[in-house]
Amino acid sequence: MQHQYYQPERKQPVGKLKAKQHESYGTMTILCVIIPIVGLIIGVAYIVKDDPLDKKLGEHLIAFSILMGIIGAFAWMVLGVFMRASMV
Repeated sequence: MQHQYYQPERKQPVGKLKAKQHESYGTMTILCVIIPIVGLIIGVAYIVKDDPLDKKLGEHLIAFSILMGIIGAFAWMVLGVFMRASMV
């Protein structure tokens, strides 16, 4: 799929590409929030595609999945501390 910001003869994007311009941005971002490991895998799948907009979405998904994984692990740890404290 060709986008308005892509010139096939130069193989370079024209203007600044943003992940938000991809049609799957919202769905994939929500998936990353709910299940970060799946977002990480899908992000890698998008990075290996040839389209620059797909690559940008892949970078976004990987970064967001890592961030959500860290936040989720921290929340899990804090929740565990509070659960142990309430049992005492």
